Amino acid sequence: MLKVDNLKKKFVRYKNKKEKEEFYADNGISFEANEGEIIGILGPNGARKNYTS
Repeated sequence: MLKVDNLKKKFVRYKNKKEKEEFYADNGISFEANEGEIIGILGPNGARKNYTS
């Protein structure tokens, strides 16, 4: 079994040398997958990540 709790992915973008912007692509994702299941996560821009157990 694969179990994920409260997954977060943070990006930092620098607008200039003094100013940076932080944002989360994913914030607080949790899921479980049993043996033999295939899970696909589709983001708002259509990019996907596939996980198999």
